Amino acid sequence: ALAYVRELEERAALARRLVPNLIASLHGEATMTDLNVTVREAEAQPVLSITSRVKVDQLVPRIQESLAQLHAEAGRLGVTPAGAPFGLYHEPINHEEDGPIEVCLPVSRRLQAAAPVESKELPATRLAVAELRGEQCSFPAVLQGYDATHD
Repeated sequence: ALAYVRELEERAALARRLVPNLIASLHGEATMTDLNVTVREAEAQPVLSITSRVKVDQLVPRIQESLAQLHAEAGRLGVTPAGAPFGLYHEPINHEEDGPIEVCLPVSRRLQAAAPVESKELPATRLAVAELRGEQCSFPAVLQGYDATHD
């Protein structure tokens, strides 16, 4: 039974990668098949972060709200961001599953943040990174970014 479920999950992942490109191709639109994924080593990084459990229909508003709170807290603490904000998806987020997602704002050092903002240092790690912009960030197009980094 587990092998059958895994096979279904693999087919669903393949469909998520192929169907949007097929539809875009039929409409004569550009696709994300050349999505650039880089793998790199990242040093330890202090961040301000907010972790939330949210299903996909509320993901974008929650990310926007979290970013506003993170920037406000950075301003209150008198620090400027040390890089672009990013999200860590700790578990799947879709119509049935609610993650969580951790929205992070890199900073130069650990700080004393006020809840719901947390100050912490992410450990050095190896990352697979895909930069998405504009409509690429909308559901379901964003799934291609997830799949590309996973692959």
